[in-house]
Amino acid sequence: MKSIQRCISWVVVISFVAGCSLPLRETRDWSFIQSVGGISIGQPVSTQDGWYLPVYCDVSGLKKTTIKPTQLNSALVCRKALTSRDNQTILISVQTGVVGDGPETSSCRAVNIGNLGKGRYSIKYKDPNGTTHEVGSIEIEL
Repeated sequence: MKSIQRCISWVVVISFVAGCSLPLRETRDWSFIQSVGGISIGQPVSTQDGWYLPVYCDVSGLKKTTIKPTQLNSALVCRKALTSRDNQTILISVQTGVVGDGPETSSCRAVNIGNLGKGRYSIKYKDPNGTTHEVGSIEIEL
């Protein structure tokens, strides 16, 4: 009888833990980005690997980037900034994870945006559903 009760107890504990777990990696939408203080970009830097674009976003909600944060996240880290390009538009998305799943910082880092030609590029945030939001623009002068 005790072994059956012990088994049932473990099943309940495992079910509870599995039900409460955070996704290990999640690409965040615009409303999440706004709730943690926003996102901005810096001036790109040219390297042998292409251009790197500084991305300023802190997913902890402890720092204001462009707007006052309304949400705190003590267990989240910025896994990486994802990028893609559509002609003169560079699309950015932020992927988060939980502490212990990669980088141990809530702040995003610079992201490689590849080899760019001279010109003006629009920077937009891309939601998982494909909706975009204006973040800024950069000028590449060779």
